[in-house]
Amino acid sequence: MGIRKRGNAWQIVIDVGTKEQRQQKVFTFRGTKPEARAEEARLKAMYKMGTSLPGKMTVS
Repeated sequence: MGIRKRGNAWQIVIDVGTKEQRQQKVFTFRGTKPEARAEEARLKAMYKMGTSLPGKMTVS
């Protein structure tokens, strides 16, 4: 888990799997590093509360 710089954006990685099977959700965030850390904390809190994390959706 963590954040890292990817060009002009920040990549946020959240572990969502169990100990037996590792799964990760990756999010892209545009803004400053402190804002990215706040977004990471918000996403972790959403996951711990059982709220579904935002995903990529295609609408036609």
